[in-house]
Parts: sequence; C-alpha cells; structure tokens
Amino acid sequence: MNTYTIDNHNSYSLVTNQSQECQNTLANLRVIIADLLKCEPEEVDVKVPFLEMGADSIVLVDAIRQIENNFRIKITIRQLFEELTNLSVLANYIEENVKLEPSTLLGQETLELSVNPQPLPQSQQSEQKSETLVEIVLRQQFELMSQQLEILRESNLPTNLSVTPSQNQAAKSVPNAVVQTTPDLKTGELNKSTLKKADSPSSFWRVEQSQAKTLTSQQQQYLNSLIARYTKRTAKSKQRSQSYRPVLADRRASIGFRPETKEILYPIVGDRSQGSRIWDVDGNEYIDISMGFGVHLFGHNVPFITAALEDQIKQGIQIGPQSKLAGEVATLICEMTGMERVTFCNSGTEAAMTAMRIARAATGRAKIAIFKGAYHGHFDGTLAIPQTSEDGKLPAQPMVPGVLQNMVDDVLLLTYGTPESLEIIKANAHELAAVLVEPIQSRKPDLQPKEFLQQLRVVTQQLDIALIFDEVITGFRVHPRGAQAWSGVDADIVTYGKLIGGGMPIGVIAGKAAYMDKIDGGFWSYGDDSYPEVETTFFAGTFSKHPLTMAATRATLLHLKAEGASLQERLNQRTSNLAATLNSYFEQANVPLRIVHFSSLFRFTLSGVH
Repeated sequence: MNTYTIDNHNSYSLVTNQSQECQNTLANLRVIIADLLKCEPEEVDVKVPFLEMGADSIVLVDAIRQIENNFRIKITIRQLFEELTNLSVLANYIEENVKLEPSTLLGQETLELSVNPQPLPQSQQSEQKSETLVEIVLRQQFELMSQQLEILRESNLPTNLSVTPSQNQAAKSVPNAVVQTTPDLKTGELNKSTLKKADSPSSFWRVEQSQAKTLTSQQQQYLNSLIARYTKRTAKSKQRSQSYRPVLADRRASIGFRPETKEILYPIVGDRSQGSRIWDVDGNEYIDISMGFGVHLFGHNVPFITAALEDQIKQGIQIGPQSKLAGEVATLICEMTGMERVTFCNSGTEAAMTAMRIARAATGRAKIAIFKGAYHGHFDGTLAIPQTSEDGKLPAQPMVPGVLQNMVDDVLLLTYGTPESLEIIKANAHELAAVLVEPIQSRKPDLQPKEFLQQLRVVTQQLDIALIFDEVITGFRVHPRGAQAWSGVDADIVTYGKLIGGGMPIGVIAGKAAYMDKIDGGFWSYGDDSYPEVETTFFAGTFSKHPLTMAATRATLLHLKAEGASLQERLNQRTSNLAATLNSYFEQANVPLRIVHFSSLFRFTLSGVH
C-alpha cells in the first residue's frame, strides 16, 4: 500500500514506487488534462504543478468532473490547489483511495448497505476491540455504502430496505448494523443516480467543513502575526461584517473561506475615494489598481462626472418620463462604435441576456455558442460547463446549484481560438442563433486570437448566425470602437457596460437594425402610413435610462470623444510599461508571479514552482 508524507509545500509526496495500476491511472489523467489544455499527453509533465502548466480554476473544475466520472472518487478544487498539486501526486492519491470506493459492487443485484446504524450491545462491542486489516477495509466499505444510500434517498428513489441482524461473521466486527438487501432498484438506475450526484457541480461552490491545515511553527507564527496586524488595522470592517452577517447575504464576505485565514476573511468597507485612492472606515488609504472592477477609467470622484451628476440631481430624478439625455447618449454610442441602434439596461448581465434573446428572436433558432473561459455575467443561460472535454459532443450542464438543466440545454460550449470550434459551428449552423464571444477573455487577457475572430466573422456571415461581442470590459477601453477596431471585425450585436456609465449602473445593447428592431418594431415616421413592422420580443426595465446614469454616461462619452484614440493609446502604453517593470522584478526576485495584459486590462497569474 502506498504511503505519503507532507513536503514543505503541504503537498503529498509518494514514498514508495508506483504500482502498475497507478501508472495506468496516471496515463488516464494525462489524457484528461491534455484534452483540457489542448495539447498532446506526452507534453504534459506529471511533476509540474497544475497552475504552472496553465490549468486555471476553470480547467480544474472540468478536470474534477471527469475524474469523478472516470474513477468514482470525490476530489475538491481546494485539494488540487493545496495538496494534490500535480498529476503524479493525484494519481497516487486516487490509486490509494479508489480501492475503498464501492463502485465495483454497483453491478451486483444484491447490495449490502448500512441503514440507520444503531450502537451494538456491549457484549458485541467487546468482540471488536482489535480489527484486522480485512475488517477495517470492510468497515470502511460499509460506511461508504451508507453514503450511497443517502444518495438514493436524496434522489427520491425506492429502497425497500428492512433491518435484520447480520448473518455473517465479518459483519460482527463492523460497528454498525449491516443488512443484506435486494433493493427494488435496477443496477442501471443506481448507476444513473450516482452519476447524477457525481456530476453535480454544487461541490465546487460549497464551503466544506474541514480542519485547519497543519503549519510549521514558522508558518503559524507568521500567520498569527499577520492576522493580529491586519485585524487591528481593519477592525471596523471586520466588526461590520460580523454585525450584519445575520441580515446581509454577501458572497464577497465568505468566498475563499479557509479555517486558517477565517479571522481575516471580510471585505474592506469603503468610506471615501479620490483619484486613484480609496479610504476605508478605519482610515486606511489604498491604491485602487482595479479601479472599481474596471468601472472607473478616469479614477474616483472625477470632476466632470461629478458635476454632471450634481446638475441632474438638482433637476430631479424622474422615473417614468423619457430621460432627455437618452437620445443624445444613443447617438454618441452609434457614432463611436459604428453600430446602428442602441438600447439601455442596468448591467452587463442584463445586456448579455437581452442580446441572446434578440438573436433568437431574429433568427428563429434556439442554440447559442459560447466559449469556455469566458464570462458573460450571472444569467442562468450562460452559467454552463461542459460534460466532456470533447467540444460539441454532449449538452452543457449547469455550473452552479439553482440553474436548471433546461436553461443550458441550448448552450454549445466550445474552446476559444481553435479551428475545431469553427467546424463545430458549421456543423450546428441550422440550430445556432448566435455565437457569443468575449473578444479578449477577461480571465485570460493574454489569449488574443485576432485571426480566429476574423475567421469566425466569415463563418457566421456565411451561415446567417448572429455574432455577438461581449465588450462589457473591453468596450471603449481598447479603442473608441473597442475590440471591433482591434480585431477588424464588425459584430452584429455588441454589449457594453462598466466604464461607459462613469460609475453608475449601466448595460448597453448596440447592434445592426436588423437585430435591434426586435426591441421596438423598427423605424417609423409621423405623418405617413409607416408603422413598426418588425415582430418584437419582450424587453423592459424600470431603471433603464435612469436620469443619473444617462448624465454620467453622456459626460463619459463626451470626454472620450474629445480625447480621441490617443487617450487609449497612452493608457495602453502605461499598462505595458507597468507589466514589463513588475515582471522583470518578479523574475529577478524569484517571485512566482507575472502580469498578463491586453490593452489596459491586466491580471496577475502564478508561474513557476511555488
């Protein structure tokens, strides 16, 4: 039996040589990872950490699902980040633990399951003071079988089990009452049930109760010192998080939960901001390098935006009458982007959702192709993950609990930037209403497949498929025309948000009239017999075209128009200089970080052995 030690990186290290079964497992794992990374299995170094080989959290979530399907073993993404950090260690872990899985027994018509375990009488407890290895394995198997029964109960499937005393000697050594049963359930149904449970993505989004990791004395001392210093400086932020937790459901207050860092898990509460800086309620000053998640292109509390908001507030916040600025703002967007018509909503999520609805209404088709690794907000119809590493083979499945399967049945998930994806689009053209694409994926700004986008435009035009650019992040940041200018591609529909609103909530759907006419029926005039001829879909929003949003957006667009493309060019160059300077420092200091960027969009990634 293989054994492990914990190395300096808190990862498992194999002590003994790998068995043949482990080598087979390793070969299968290499194929899985190679498929996800789009490379040959021989190119995957089994000793290299997942993050270093380019397997980010999205890839690892997909890998976990395939591991569960293939090996019938539960792996958490936290384990892959902290313990099972490369394929070699993962293969040994699977080979060690899969022996205790009851999957090999699932093909039997008669199953032994633990149900409603009761303590054994004292006389029987005395018989099991010492267990043999076989008895330990049996006990662990029965415990896992009990979990399988819970799966059946959660699936509302009949079990028809009755408790009777165990009839075999081995069961006497098991500390739970074990019964031999013949469930009123076919093997195929059980397999389907367990597969459904294993395929559920909910485990990736659940905070599992766990014990804190064992740290070295030096690590623990440093962590204790950090926690003491941090909580002292941010005491008011922590106090507010604790005080309002009973009433405020806030994902940002719990994401990334770990027992070791529990005491410093709370959002910093902002008090005021100016320029590039933010002050929290404790008076601490911060440099905001993300600028409000990409919203504040010009910084915080910008005079020309603040003046526009103050002026509108003096005039009132009329909800119901048309904003007097809406038409002018739509005209500015059309002038700068080359789009023909515009409508407004309140967020990037709403914009993506509406763009998909418009495309389906215009084409009469149902399916939408999106690319793995992209982010299009939290609309149910985009929260999808693949069931297999082979693109287009199986329908997508929900990414998170609460998203129904039928919401993602018409989503076709593809790999971004590959010729194979273009071929799958061609093969599914008769069902595709649109291809929704983040031209530069916010999670992978160094992936910049300009030629692929140009080929995608040709394919979608030839097959009458709507091409939707999600430019909520890249819009007006890359260039006044956004990624359309960079790629040389004119999309059919484009969504915008974030910086265009000048700090106010906004979503924009802009596009060709042939699609945007689905909002209002198309152009018509007074004094003649014209009318809105186009059949419309449904679109509404109480706060769409909000007066304050229109005022801030108008001020932002007028400033961008006056500055011209030189504004983005200067900003892009500054970002390149920042990335080059920090990457040089990271390399010299042997820090396992680097900045990847596109235009002024950048993010930090892990690199090297860490």
